[in-house]
Amino acid sequence: MMIIHTGDLHLGCSLSRESPLARFYIDVLKELVEKAIREKAVVLISGDFFDHYDVSYSLMIEVARYLRQLRDNNIEVVVVPGNHDNARSGRGVLDLFNEAGLIKLTRYEEIGGHLLLYPLRINDYDFYGVPGFRNQAESKYIKENRVKFVKNNNKNNNVIILAHVSVEFAGFRPRDYNRQYGMIDVVENELWRIMPSGTKYVALGHIHIPIPQERKFKSNIAYPGTPIGMNIEDLRETALLERKGVRRRFLMVDLEGDLPLVEAVELESSPKIMYEKASYISIDELRKHISSIVKDGTDYHGFIFEAKVEGLKDEQVNELRSFIQEIQRSYNKLVYLRLPEASGVENVFAGYDIHQVDTSSLSIEEIEEKILNEYAGKLGLKIPIEKIKEILRLLYEEKGERSRYYYKELYEKIKNILQESYKGG
Repeated sequence: MMIIHTGDLHLGCSLSRESPLARFYIDVLKELVEKAIREKAVVLISGDFFDHYDVSYSLMIEVARYLRQLRDNNIEVVVVPGNHDNARSGRGVLDLFNEAGLIKLTRYEEIGGHLLLYPLRINDYDFYGVPGFRNQAESKYIKENRVKFVKNNNKNNNVIILAHVSVEFAGFRPRDYNRQYGMIDVVENELWRIMPSGTKYVALGHIHIPIPQERKFKSNIAYPGTPIGMNIEDLRETALLERKGVRRRFLMVDLEGDLPLVEAVELESSPKIMYEKASYISIDELRKHISSIVKDGTDYHGFIFEAKVEGLKDEQVNELRSFIQEIQRSYNKLVYLRLPEASGVENVFAGYDIHQVDTSSLSIEEIEEKILNEYAGKLGLKIPIEKIKEILRLLYEEKGERSRYYYKELYEKIKNILQESYKGG
């Protein structure tokens, strides 16, 4: 059996909505769909198909058109939720597509401190999915041996696992590479310890660079990386990978034989990005350089400049901001400028979103805490951040059928948290 393995498309992220790169996200999906139909391959999406479980109606309709093409050609699409699009309430976009018969969503339950995984049977294979969670619970479940694979009654036990998790393997330690992947890694032998016998391939997601990076290799585990990415850090990685001769890709996996044969399919529709880091003696030199590079860089779709400018003053930042926006409008290409702290001004801005905050070096938990602290300060809240998180978790994790006492019980729980927070205040 042939499979196409991809993940971390992050459809609906800000880059896919508000930047000149928006069209590439759907182009990538189209390219993948056409390849799957030609090869008659099962499609695996290893988490974060979408950037959020609640997306716009127009995006749902557009994606549904391509998923319908796969369904009409008898191509199965198996999806595991990632930490971005996992709606634990069961009311997200993936649940909608699953109920419409456009995808097959792997099923799980959290019961008694364990993560129970249920199989999907396709072409004599059992497919299981280890979902991603915002609090990295998937890593904790694996490391503490609290994952249970619910077996079916079939004698044939060929198994494929989709797992949206940060895994150390092939000498790669994700959290050392980039903090945006979180601070809990699962070691490879911890992952294999929980896998059922007969596991042929582990389709990983969550890490945005491809591992391994060869074009063709034999392996029973791999990360395809993101086709485009969700932020500027991913685009910077795209440029750095290109310098090493590694392009964004999805993976074709041939399951015949003792060890699957994996081949990288380099994406024709992924944008080409230029990244530069340099120092300049004046703002005029920087402006001239950016103008020249963007004008002459006809083969590129996006430009990232990290610049240190001698003697840069606060009042010059707005001038640069307007300049970047005008350059982007003129050439209809993403142009991003970062002025690091060494310049005397900590500022990040781009034509598509001048208010963007640089979070590329932060984990999801750190980003969440940064935002909560900022808004708690603006609103003058005295409640500790940990208590706010507790309330959010309570609201986020409530699920299932709501009894007539649901809101009363929820109110009492939140009231108790608030009372504890303001004791003695």
